[in-house]
Amino acid sequence: MKKSRFLTLMPVLVILLLIVCILLDPAACRAGAAEGLALCGRVVIPSLFPFTACILFLSKCGVPDHLRVLSPVTRRVFGLSGGQFALVFFSFLGGYPIGAKLLDAAVRQKRISPQNAGRMLYYSVNAGPAFVVLAIGQGLLGSRAAGYLLLSAHIAAAILIALAVRFFLEKESDTMPETTSRQNAADCFVAAVSDAADALLHICAYVIFFSTVLAYVQGLATVFPLAENLCYVLEVTCAVGMTRNLPLIAFLLGFGGLSVWCQVFSVGKAIAIRPFFFALARLAHGLLSALLATLLLKIFNLSLPAAATTGTSFSFFCNGPALSLSMAAMTVLLLLSLFSENRSGNLLHDLL
Repeated sequence: MKKSRFLTLMPVLVILLLIVCILLDPAACRAGAAEGLALCGRVVIPSLFPFTACILFLSKCGVPDHLRVLSPVTRRVFGLSGGQFALVFFSFLGGYPIGAKLLDAAVRQKRISPQNAGRMLYYSVNAGPAFVVLAIGQGLLGSRAAGYLLLSAHIAAAILIALAVRFFLEKESDTMPETTSRQNAADCFVAAVSDAADALLHICAYVIFFSTVLAYVQGLATVFPLAENLCYVLEVTCAVGMTRNLPLIAFLLGFGGLSVWCQVFSVGKAIAIRPFFFALARLAHGLLSALLATLLLKIFNLSLPAAATTGTSFSFFCNGPALSLSMAAMTVLLLLSLFSENRSGNLLHDLL
């Protein structure tokens, strides 16, 4: 009971701490959010949006329904029907939220059981080629070849996990309802662009939020160096921009980070997700990707062009002590008003 209460209170305490940090140094908040917004506009949206819209268009046109002819092969290799394998294949192409989104839709349409979808999710949370090759390889590292190397290691690791998980999948029918294949191309296109915009909006929101958090974590790391490790588990887009170590980037892409996990859990509500095994799968994907990237680096002897890196610093006090003191007092008043027994529900009235 105490453990459950602690797990419930911990996120609240973390958010309250973030609020205090923002009040103490709002400049770092603005800088971190601006950096995340620039990252979205410069890298994430240009590389992901058109590609995501195309992948969703193919899915809505019923392409997975027509891949049932591959079932004899995919069942023998991966334990999946041709239509189920198509969902995994699209997760390789579309990127992190697409695999979970397609699996969730398949469960709601009675194509897959929630349990099998949860097991398929272990290898269907993948960074797409547009993100790895264009956003990271060409955009952040300045080397498209490095992007292809990372993508090869990333997909190979997912395939190895799929081969291991196949023994735990329950056999299901190839019958799949034709819910999307009868729609005309115009309807599919409009729906695909709309869903792609929604998916990118969520991705950018997480990038901006965790970019703000990273600004404060990096400031904290100047006092407690170990805190810098938190940067690598929060948001993958921001984390890969902090290093040019390819095996480490390969691990980060496989692991995903807290931001990607939140996206998966939010769009995969119909999937029977087991958080502990999901976390183990993400860790295994990261480690396998790093190992394979190391081997590929030795084979192809790839080198990266030199590049400068910049960061956002945070100090726990503003330039003016009076401003810091007043903001801290306002935080205390806010907390007292929220937790007061005589709270009326009118925030302004309670504060006064």
